[in-house]
Amino acid sequence: MPGSARTAFGLVFTCPVETAGAYRGGHGVLAHGTLGEFGPLYVERILPLGLPPGTAAYQAVFS
Repeated sequence: MPGSARTAFGLVFTCPVETAGAYRGGHGVLAHGTLGEFGPLYVERILPLGLPPGTAAYQAVFS
């Protein structure tokens, strides 16, 4: 709503590197086996610091 306070936040999505393939980020719809599909949103691939080897990580920022 106009004039309401907003707090920016980000979400990190992960998947196996084999699933991600060459996808580096962009606009799209995310799909989850239990949660279903949601989007559209824009994600960028980020370094998977602190995550197990073989993990691809993507971040979406909301402001």
